[in-house]
Amino acid sequence: MVYACVGYCESSAFPSRYSVLVASNFTHNITSASRCCTISSDTKIKVRLDCPRGRHHNDIEILTARACRCDMCRKSRY
Repeated sequence: MVYACVGYCESSAFPSRYSVLVASNFTHNITSASRCCTISSDTKIKVRLDCPRGRHHNDIEILTARACRCDMCRKSRY
């Protein structure tokens, strides 16, 4: 079995502080605090890939989630 982390995490948005408004030339009027469901612990497992018509088999190692948590959102995913 291969596991991934998906689910609901609390996020919020609120009016930016005055210092943020000044620093952004009054273009950043909303500040958000977002959290995403991400892998907190992983493990490697071996997976066998069966090709069509039984020509050959490949065994590869991939990461699978052991545990998940709500954490800072990042651009890249696992």
